[in-house]
Amino acid sequence: SEWSEPSLFVTALVYVAARILGEEPGGPLLARALRFIRLEGVARIPSWGKFWLAMMNLYGWEGTSPVSPEIWRMPRWMPLHPSRYYCHTRLIYLGMATLWGARFTGPKTPLTLALRLELYRNGYEAVDFGAARTMLREGDLYAPPTAALRASYGALGLLERVTTQARRRESLRALRERIRYELRTTSHTSISPVSGILNILALYSENPSDPDSAKAFAKLDDWMWEDDRLGSRITGARSITWDTSFATQALAEASKHVAGNEPALERADRFLATQQIREPFPDAGKFDRVSPEGGYCFAGIWHGWPVSDCTAEAVLARLDSPLGRPSQDDTAKAVAFI
Repeated sequence: SEWSEPSLFVTALVYVAARILGEEPGGPLLARALRFIRLEGVARIPSWGKFWLAMMNLYGWEGTSPVSPEIWRMPRWMPLHPSRYYCHTRLIYLGMATLWGARFTGPKTPLTLALRLELYRNGYEAVDFGAARTMLREGDLYAPPTAALRASYGALGLLERVTTQARRRESLRALRERIRYELRTTSHTSISPVSGILNILALYSENPSDPDSAKAFAKLDDWMWEDDRLGSRITGARSITWDTSFATQALAEASKHVAGNEPALERADRFLATQQIREPFPDAGKFDRVSPEGGYCFAGIWHGWPVSDCTAEAVLARLDSPLGRPSQDDTAKAVAFI
């Protein structure tokens, strides 16, 4: 890459994705990548890489760090309970814990067998995945695992050994209920495409015909866009409400000095009026959410995750605009949310 040092994590996952799309291992796109992977040893890929390769049937689950579903059943007053995590961290852990707990693995196909031969210099069967769990390529390491992290993995490993199948089934049922709530309150997009893809797989792993998983899969295109210069990309977020709020404030300020902004200001205020969440979500507290009533999202009302600064900027835009017409009730609800 022209922007960074080579990454085993990125190279291995891009290699697998390209092979799925029909690229040949000896072709111009992948030949050097495969040499790099074999030189570095794919078993030393960071934890997220191990996780994705395990789901692809290209790595042993015993070589992944524990992502235990059972910690959701800890007493909620404990500082490490997932309900206390930052929302993106919590939602990613939710999907990963469901998939890890289910040990979801794709089918063994001619392609996966070919990839096993390509990725592992001495063969897939020769790898001690249990030992590989703590192996990390230094060039991919931003910070070494701390003693506390290593101790927590040890404790979760012990927890895994005493977890019964019945307890695991109940844990997975509760986590999938949370995933459904997340999908249904975000128009089946999820808070981000990262947790969104995990959510799709977490429901699919139990039922390939799951209706919520299918609806979410149909929404994946909402995160993607393409242009002639950089090709296809996936965005981490959309910013329609956020951008409109700042554009409105700028146009409102400019309207003091120049004429002609009125049509744009009127359209912007009409749009912002449609983007405020005016009703509470049912059972928000049960699923570790504050009530979204009164809030504005970074993206749009469909996203379901309002943010305090996005709400503040949207309200300021409507109040600053000479054509803004926020009701007292809407403004009060927004202030209450903030």
